[in-house]
Amino acid sequence: MRTCLLVALLVLAPSSFAQEGAIEYQGSQTIQFSREFLLANLPEEMAADSAMVEAMLANMPADGVTMPMNWSTRFSGQTVTGGTNLADMMPGLGGGGAPAMTPFSGGMEQMISATTETFIDYENGIVVSAAPSFMEEPYIITQDLDSLLLPEWEFVDQDSTLKGFAVRRAVTDLSPAALENMMSGMSAAGMGGGMEAESARFEVWYTPDLPSPAGPMSLGGLPGVVLHMRGEVSMQGSSIVMELSADSITTTLDSPVAPPSGMPIEAEDYMEIMKLRMEMMQQQMQGNQ
Repeated sequence: MRTCLLVALLVLAPSSFAQEGAIEYQGSQTIQFSREFLLANLPEEMAADSAMVEAMLANMPADGVTMPMNWSTRFSGQTVTGGTNLADMMPGLGGGGAPAMTPFSGGMEQMISATTETFIDYENGIVVSAAPSFMEEPYIITQDLDSLLLPEWEFVDQDSTLKGFAVRRAVTDLSPAALENMMSGMSAAGMGGGMEAESARFEVWYTPDLPSPAGPMSLGGLPGVVLHMRGEVSMQGSSIVMELSADSITTTLDSPVAPPSGMPIEAEDYMEIMKLRMEMMQQQMQGNQ
């Protein structure tokens, strides 16, 4: 009898506990800018140009700017890789896909033409991130998992189904530091830096059927893969609504989940490089006016 139980456990273990797979998320983010937010986040020289600020506000739709979002996640047990093509998030910026924000044409498109990738080892508490560089190889930043300031989840007694999987609901209120970390990670270029949020509420639906802490962005660490997320952020009179949902789900992998490779760099040094890059963009934008 004991032998039969042992055999049964060995047969069930791979399918029940060693889940692996890949998820493609699709969604959007809608941003409503306020005058206060624009003035607080534009470079000082640009913010002083009141005519340009007024033109930017005039070009903003009343219901906000909606841009596509995407995220790809691969997981195997307690290891997860995820990333996005930044150009897909903001297509045609300054060229019709988004509002005609003329001062931001050109340089901004060049800056977001990159793919970010993050490898998380939840068991050993390691995060390895690939960030855009001027070279063919990306920069590689290695940090402790605690540096991500992962959400503290509140589990809600609510069940449903999504894509054929049983899902449960969890919510979190992100701290300003955690939100800034998340947005900076999304851009891999510090574009989310300096965000002082009054509130940042996120809800997710995760499935215990796939027992992995995987999820889009840094919204993971749950007892199951996140299949849907929605977030509402308020700051300086502006708001951002983000939503991602699993578009395709596979439960096999064609290659192991592994950290990205490239040129090692410290996070602080990378941010200095990005600061210089932003200054170059600012000069370019001023030259285009």
